[in-house]
Amino acid sequence: MVRAVVQFLLLMGNKVAQARAVLSRFRVRLSFLVLALAAASLLTACTPMREPVNIAGNQWLGYHPLYLAHTQNCVQCPFSNEYYGERPIKVNMLADTTLVSRLFANGQLDGALVTLDEAIRLQSNNQMDLCVARILSFSQGADAVLLAPHAELSQRPLRVGYEETALGAFLLQRAIQFLGLNENDLQPELVLPSQHLQSVLSGDVDMLITYEPFITQLKSQGATVLFDSSQIPHEILDLFVVRRDVWQEHAKMLDWVASELWEKGRVKLSAPSSADATFMQETLALNSEELSNALSGLHFPDYQENREIQATELDAILARLNGHLLSSGLISTPAHLPSCYEL
Repeated sequence: MVRAVVQFLLLMGNKVAQARAVLSRFRVRLSFLVLALAAASLLTACTPMREPVNIAGNQWLGYHPLYLAHTQNCVQCPFSNEYYGERPIKVNMLADTTLVSRLFANGQLDGALVTLDEAIRLQSNNQMDLCVARILSFSQGADAVLLAPHAELSQRPLRVGYEETALGAFLLQRAIQFLGLNENDLQPELVLPSQHLQSVLSGDVDMLITYEPFITQLKSQGATVLFDSSQIPHEILDLFVVRRDVWQEHAKMLDWVASELWEKGRVKLSAPSSADATFMQETLALNSEELSNALSGLHFPDYQENREIQATELDAILARLNGHLLSSGLISTPAHLPSCYEL
């Protein structure tokens, strides 16, 4: 029954995701007690089903190849499953990262689509034993530091708006290094995603750490890109991570998800049908130009490139981000995220 309730919670998360249609990483407060009570009454009439392997991510565009590849777009048909042999696989698009992390940490997901910093914090703060099944995408301009139209880089202090996330703080640190600034030159200001545009246009901040579609929207209003993720290739990564014990039990099936199913979606994303484009625009609340700009700021490595990055670069990238998260007090011990294929 617990697993069945979890399935209902994932369904409700999917419905919330469609309704909200935000770009990414926004926090949603869900009442698990109400959902659980509703699920209990609904599921009494259900016939027992073989439990699927559950995978989930938020709405971020970097995860969409899996959503596009999944049968009939899993969000539109949340009870439909992919199958590897006779084993069902359920792909869930949830409302935000907080919900994904909570379900993953509680053992209610077997794999998750997360950023590298999220994977590090999940392992370090929850003692989760994880491995990397695939590098899904990396930012090559989709994240940036912008100077407001009213501001000058030479002014002091510079009020810098950013989200209270490990990724926002990491990008700020890398921008400081590249721009030759001193931390004493800056006055950090926490800015919610919903306030990104207004904070710049109203003059509340002088610089902003942001991402698409806000980059395009603010550039059209006179903001200037000072630094973006194309200057730190492979450092802002999206990953498919899996619990080690689940990988060891279902290695062939999860390799199929990480290779064949993801590749199917990656091909669809490179030349989306009108239905796929509409699905993404409605899910992310973007128009066609904003979607095109957002896609141009992401790189989706093919299977071979993904394996090469895992083998030659991932350890160094992980060490750098571990150091930042440790110095920021966001983790207490460094994380170790080996490739699942090395187990």
